[in-house]
This record gives sequence, structure tokens and C-alpha cells, in this order.
Amino acid sequence: NTGLWGSETFYMQDETGGMYVYNSPQSVKPGDKVKITGDLVIYKGELEIKPTNLVVVSNGNPLPAPQSVTKIDETTQGELLKLERVTISEMTEDSYGTATFQAVFENGVDKVRVIHDNRTGSNYDELVKHYKEGDLVHIVGLGSIDDTGYHLKTTGLESYDLVNKPAVYTTIGQ
Repeated sequence: NTGLWGSETFYMQDETGGMYVYNSPQSVKPGDKVKITGDLVIYKGELEIKPTNLVVVSNGNPLPAPQSVTKIDETTQGELLKLERVTISEMTEDSYGTATFQAVFENGVDKVRVIHDNRTGSNYDELVKHYKEGDLVHIVGLGSIDDTGYHLKTTGLESYDLVNKPAVYTTIGQ
């Protein structure tokens, strides 16, 4: 979605991989198929394309299925990923309201840093109303990197799925 992490930015993915698009000349929506020409740049370790031309080829295409992973590295950068059955741990908030936490896998050893950017439509205060430290969740987001290393970027509250939903959510009559 254009602008989710700042003005005119989005991620694109095909069968070969994914990439962050910075400073797009036009808005795009999830499901748009695009043809881009531009310059490759690296910002804080992340490979990006700065388009000189962008054409929307078609709309409403299915998004790629998120790959289930236990780590994020150069092979999954820019791709739609899923962390399954992870526990939220070490949650912090920066001065902008962006939440950062560790998603710890059930083995207690493997973990992935997750960034819930305040520009995605919900900040730390909104996130903790729904999800807190100790919650077991599935998280879908994008493989990314910054000065601190690889991480998963969420797209907002819709990135999360609580594994053990409280009983109030059960449908009557089941």
C-alpha cells in the first residue's frame, strides 16, 4: 500500500523475490501488478528501487502467500513472511510511538525482531490494547533490514493473529 511506511513507498514481490520501492511517482494498491524502471539504492542496508518510471499493468491480483520462516536474512528481504506461534517479548516504544519487540519461537532460542511502525495506522498505545508481552501470535509482515539488522515490518494491526483467542470469541452453538 503506497505510503504505509512514509510518503510514496511500498513493497513489491514476484516469484524471484521482493523489494522496497521508495519515492514512487504514483500511488499503488495491494494487488496492483506494476512494471518499474529505476535506480537501485541501498539505505540503512536495505536494497531499494527509486523508480524513474512506473506503470500499473493490472489491478486486483492475488497477493503472494506469506512464507512461514523462523529467521529473516538476505534471502527473504522484501518478501511477505509469516512468523508462526511466536511469543511477544521485550516490547519497547520509541519517541514516535513505533513499537519494537522480539517474536520468540517455541524453542525459546530462535527469535525475530519485529517493528510495528507508527505510520501503519496504529502506534504502540493502540497495539498494546490488543496484543501484549506474553501473547502467543502469528505475525505476517515484510522482511526488512536497518542499521540494527534484519527484522519483520508489520503492516499494522491486521498483521497479527492471536493463537489462543479468549473464550469470548467462540461462536455460540459450536
